[in-house]
Amino acid sequence: MTTTAQTFSLVNLALQNPDEEHCKDILGKFRDNYFWTSTENLWGKEDVIVYDNVDGKMPSDRESLIKRYKDGDKAVRIVPYGFQKETQSVEELLKNPYVIAQVGNKDMIDVVKKVAEGISKNKPYVWALNPTQEDVKRYTALDSYWVVVRLLLDGNYGVGDDVGYASRVRNASTEGAKNFSEAYTPDQIIKTLKILHLSGLEEQILNELKK
Repeated sequence: MTTTAQTFSLVNLALQNPDEEHCKDILGKFRDNYFWTSTENLWGKEDVIVYDNVDGKMPSDRESLIKRYKDGDKAVRIVPYGFQKETQSVEELLKNPYVIAQVGNKDMIDVVKKVAEGISKNKPYVWALNPTQEDVKRYTALDSYWVVVRLLLDGNYGVGDDVGYASRVRNASTEGAKNFSEAYTPDQIIKTLKILHLSGLEEQILNELKK
């Protein structure tokens, strides 16, 4: 499954080519539902650990994740509480440490900006947990929150609500996540990019997907 950064890149590509068949399909799913990402969250008392679990083999306990972080693993990022949650302007979103951690680094912020401005008729929204006494694992989903038409970055994702939002933890192998991974595997995304023949941007996203 793609990371949050890769999913932003995919949506950004689709926004640039809204009339192309594959891109129209991507935008339709993005606007009407949500995209799971392989970027996961471990919410705790003082911070949230954000980590990319692309192959499903990344440990999800605090001790192991902190060790990887200290060892320099760029797939693991730690964000102290204090970042802005819920409704915020695009400018505030781009400076939000949690958003930056979700996409890996500040180099992706321009892509986030393009998606937020391309999708949001209203202010973007960041869905996050408050500090927890015990560590709580949650998944990440990205969509345009079609009810109010705005970018939604949800770090507290599961399944069960009537519009796709829930508080229950969901295993990445369960049906909802499986459906997304089958629809937009890296191979399918690469196929789309090759069809579009987007020089420069194609190479950039292909390199990102192969990491």
